[in-house]
Amino acid sequence: MQVIIFLILLFAWNSAVYAHECDEDYSKIEMSINNNDITWCKSRFSMQDNYFFLKTNILTYKIENSSFVTSVDDYYSSLNNNSELFCSKKKVTSLNENETLFFTLYPSGNNEAPYCYSLDLRYFDGKIHLAKYNSDVKVSILDLKSLGVINKDKQYLYSSPNNITKMYLVKGDKVNILEEKNEKGSVWYFINYKGKKEINMWIKADSVDLNE
Repeated sequence: MQVIIFLILLFAWNSAVYAHECDEDYSKIEMSINNNDITWCKSRFSMQDNYFFLKTNILTYKIENSSFVTSVDDYYSSLNNNSELFCSKKKVTSLNENETLFFTLYPSGNNEAPYCYSLDLRYFDGKIHLAKYNSDVKVSILDLKSLGVINKDKQYLYSSPNNITKMYLVKGDKVNILEEKNEKGSVWYFINYKGKKEINMWIKADSVDLNE
């Protein structure tokens, strides 16, 4: 049975597949689709029970309860056996409200028309909540590559992306990365800084070196 998955997410810049262990009665399938890395935990009993791990450069997400199937004929032009087609034809580097992203999984030897799980973003906060019509899709943040170091002599902070303040950090200051956002092609981090007072503000991603 062909399985094609529709997901709304932040995808990885990193090219290595991030391995996670699947529960008993699930087979683990690791793949890269258009350089986006996914661990698919495939149920041996029902596709409604499938779940996924996706790693961004900061967060790792576990996606569960994604079971609604809808046609995606409008999102591809050709599909070959043993192939993986990225339906949206674009790579998303951060998750914005109301942003959608398709990718397909096409098992070997299956000639049926493709279908996707259809997920819609209900609202966006630090935990990322998704909705599938009247059913919830559970998305859990599993880990946080939290520590970053300011790499510029003086880097101003922003109340929101592109809204600069008079506050700034200096080279060597350590911050925790809480969220990542793509704003008109520019990547931003929402950071926490603990100094004389605690600060939670936005900063340009290129001003921070992540602690690998």
